Amino acid sequence: MLIKKTAEELTLLLENILLLSGANNKTAKRVSEALISSSLVGVDSHGVWQIIRYVKGIKNGDYNPKATPSVVSQTNSTATISGNWNFGHVGAKLAIETAIKKAKKTDISIVGLIEAGHIGRLGEYAEIAAKENMCSIIMGGGYGVQDPRAVPYGGRDKILSTNPIAIGFPIENENPFIMDYATTTSAASKIRKAAFKDEMIPLGYLVDKDGVPTQDAKKMFEGGGQSPFGEHKGYALMVAVELLGRILNGADEYSNTSRGDIYRNQGVSFIVFKSDVFSSKNIVNEKGAELRWALKNSTPAKGFERVLVPGDLEEEIFNQRSVEGIPIEKEIWTEMIAIQNDLLGKSKI
Repeated sequence: MLIKKTAEELTLLLENILLLSGANNKTAKRVSEALISSSLVGVDSHGVWQIIRYVKGIKNGDYNPKATPSVVSQTNSTATISGNWNFGHVGAKLAIETAIKKAKKTDISIVGLIEAGHIGRLGEYAEIAAKENMCSIIMGGGYGVQDPRAVPYGGRDKILSTNPIAIGFPIENENPFIMDYATTTSAASKIRKAAFKDEMIPLGYLVDKDGVPTQDAKKMFEGGGQSPFGEHKGYALMVAVELLGRILNGADEYSNTSRGDIYRNQGVSFIVFKSDVFSSKNIVNEKGAELRWALKNSTPAKGFERVLVPGDLEEEIFNQRSVEGIPIEKEIWTEMIAIQNDLLGKSKI
């Protein structure tokens, strides 16, 4: 059963849970902001329900919610940021801000993030860059080292993971183009959520332990593996993200057996560059707007009502949920309240 809560209600609850779990104010606000941002645009798999496993991560000692990210090394156009095992949202915010600052001076920059937890929806960071008139390519790899979930195309052994990528391209006076997706057919969180709700998933998301496609989401926890999208082409992109995320960042050198859980070997690369690096800003904006118009006004195929541009659906959902509230499963809301009450009880002992 779905109920609706305002972003303000959910933010208050999330911040309270995090503070009671030992997070400092900055972490509580940043993590809550990221989770609410995902839920507001309809990416519920990366939204408010994640707080349930985040609290478990703090209890297990996987994360230090009081830590402050720091710069490990840097040049004029590059930097390595350590999240110091706080939640990844905190370190990733510093990473994208650092990349933007450097790119404004050098035209292009690349910043790597290591030693950080789950960074959430990559598209959020592409949106941050777009607001500064910056293009971005963001890639996260390394999750398969500790918790392999994805099978290679044509294989049954789990080796890699969802390996997400986001690309952002700003257009002045228009919504930016935001492309954000896992290189598996689905994000792991979507399958996990389906299993939690005892729902079936579309064919092509998952194979069972024998490599046979299945619609049973629970098979992911019984030896099954996620499939790359687009068969061999998606598989190739998945490998590229692993190379440019984990391996380029040297994330394995920073792996800590007592921290990070499945994100222990995570490496995230933030590539940021000016939108007018090759052509004038006016021409880029004009041609970008022309492309958007051409795509949106193209004739829909049979079975489709309209053609969308990447980022359109999220914008529409944001506008709707900002007014009507964020839908959330009643069971998840109840569990979140129970977590808060449990933490409140312990704080009084």
